[in-house]
Amino acid sequence: MSAPPETGSTGAMFGRYVLVQSIGRGGSSDEVWVAIDPDLDRKVALKLLARSSGDADRTNSAQLLTKARAMARLTHPHVVTIHDVGEVGGRLFIAMEYVDGESLRAWLSRGPYPWQEALEVLRQAGAALAAAHDVGLVHGNFKPSNVMIDSNGRVRVLDFGLARTPDLAASYYIAPAQQRGDPVDAPGDMFSLCVVLFEALYGSRPFDGADTRAIVANMTAGNVLEIAAEERAPAWVHRVVTAGLSNDPSQRFEDMQALLRALERSPVQQRRRRRRVVAATLVTVAVSIGLALGASRHDPCDAQAARAQTWNGELESQLKAQIDSRTPAGSLVSQRLSEGLDRSTAAWAAAQTQLCVDRRAQRITPGLQQVRERCLDDRRLAITAITGLTKAGGDADPALLDALAARPYVGLRSLGDPARCVELGIDLEQVPARSEDQAQALAITRLTLALAPAGLRQLAARELARIGDAAEAEAADPEHTLLRGRLAAAAGDRDAAERDLHAVARAATASRHPLAVRAWLALVELELAELEGDGGGSATPDGASDLSEPSDLSEPSDASEPSEPLEPPERAARLRHAARLLDYAEALVDPGEGAQRSQVALLRGRLAGALSEPELALASLDAAIERAELEPARDPDLLVDLLRIRASLHRSPTAAAADQARAQVVTTQAFGPQ
Repeated sequence: MSAPPETGSTGAMFGRYVLVQSIGRGGSSDEVWVAIDPDLDRKVALKLLARSSGDADRTNSAQLLTKARAMARLTHPHVVTIHDVGEVGGRLFIAMEYVDGESLRAWLSRGPYPWQEALEVLRQAGAALAAAHDVGLVHGNFKPSNVMIDSNGRVRVLDFGLARTPDLAASYYIAPAQQRGDPVDAPGDMFSLCVVLFEALYGSRPFDGADTRAIVANMTAGNVLEIAAEERAPAWVHRVVTAGLSNDPSQRFEDMQALLRALERSPVQQRRRRRRVVAATLVTVAVSIGLALGASRHDPCDAQAARAQTWNGELESQLKAQIDSRTPAGSLVSQRLSEGLDRSTAAWAAAQTQLCVDRRAQRITPGLQQVRERCLDDRRLAITAITGLTKAGGDADPALLDALAARPYVGLRSLGDPARCVELGIDLEQVPARSEDQAQALAITRLTLALAPAGLRQLAARELARIGDAAEAEAADPEHTLLRGRLAAAAGDRDAAERDLHAVARAATASRHPLAVRAWLALVELELAELEGDGGGSATPDGASDLSEPSDLSEPSDASEPSEPLEPPERAARLRHAARLLDYAEALVDPGEGAQRSQVALLRGRLAGALSEPELALASLDAAIERAELEPARDPDLLVDLLRIRASLHRSPTAAAADQARAQVVTTQAFGPQ
């Protein structure tokens, strides 16, 4: 067997490994090399631990070897895989998966980052830590240099449990208990993760000091660096991070999974939080404003009065009458719509109240106030677009009511999340000024395109004519351009649709505008609508099935005129182009936008089906279904579509049948036995 190499001996053999390039040096004279494993013909990262000397070192080395072997049994997408562990000439080695990318330290050097991006990266690292904790393993030395981000943006954590002693050079990241010499533990990993997350959010570490001693003193005292209110991430993010930085482990989260759930900002938690906000703030507002000004039915802080103008018992009865007349006996559709409108209007009222309280307390700037007011007005009009369809004596198109009865969850998603309005930064361009008439027309157009009623082609043509009359006044509004492009697509004018959708996609991507994702997804839909018709499956409106008619997912009356079939190479090239457009959209999706992430997976599944390449989508569909199953009652139509598309891609008839059966169960729970 070859002798262990000295530092710098490129090309030398270490056991069966050929050393290629030194890529780092850790504590205690550890070395890290890029190496080749000739037996398996693969590149690895080879960590050579410092040679043991005394009995204590040999005992420590034996413990490290045991930990490394335990880590080798842990398989997780965000944990660097350990291929081999052993000893050569008295020197321990660990052969790990080679990650082509950059360290988290290099990534942090370009920060701070928008809170969404920071959470996306650090949640992945947290998932790796949680997976290790679940099997009894602790990292003990989590820091930016022990995390890699690969060329696809996937975060990978390495060196679990391989720290011999605390790395004093990384004291910024070591929990107070470990600074005092206590054993490493899971709460310490949680603390370290939150230090890194704080640094990603704000560009500074949470504990300041002239030297290590001062830093540790501030850490032990819990003196977290104060961040100006206008520079903070949303309050819920800031609270989670500072809780994880508590100097008392018992004041942190119960475990890493609990921390990750808090950072996921799940809809369930948000609804609970909003109910608490409504209960607390409405009492405070009623007392303070009522005493100061006298309660008024039209006072903007009277959230319940404002809510009652948008959604009330009379409107609910009218909705029930219109929807029940369009659905089978025993249907749950009108009930589900009422429940959704209850939630949305409660969230809108809570956000409206919060805006009023912040304004009265002078906690927001005029610019931020203007953005929030516009956003909340937009959400209010989205609600009235639905309730207006069902008003007695209204002139709503019956086809729209039919579509709402068939696709209620699509209609509810068109309402957006009012809670987001009170978390917006100062960016007036994201919520442009509109007259009441313009905003109302856009809300109706959004709902019409989302529901995709029968006769959409004719509706779209009429709406395009109306928009043309207002084009000059609305030219500066990017959503106007986006909706015009989608209407052109529905009306069969592909050239006009591509022109408008590409214009919005490029401009919005450059400015990180939230419309960018919607524009790229619309372009993918535009391609699929033609290509699936040319050689494959049918398109579904807004990525959602008509669950009341699961066997008929398309709108035949609105189909485009048949065109000459494409040659297979041309069709495949266009489908791959659509896949690239989908990649653009996926890269911009906010981690908190569960519905958009599901829609990306649906489109990827449709592309894979059209290309007859299931492997392109199964992993994405698996992840989306796993997320959707956490709350199957929230967007059941998306879950059903995900299950049906995965069933169509499965090579196993048994697996396909299981997905179809689960889809039927979800459909019944969402709509009732009929």
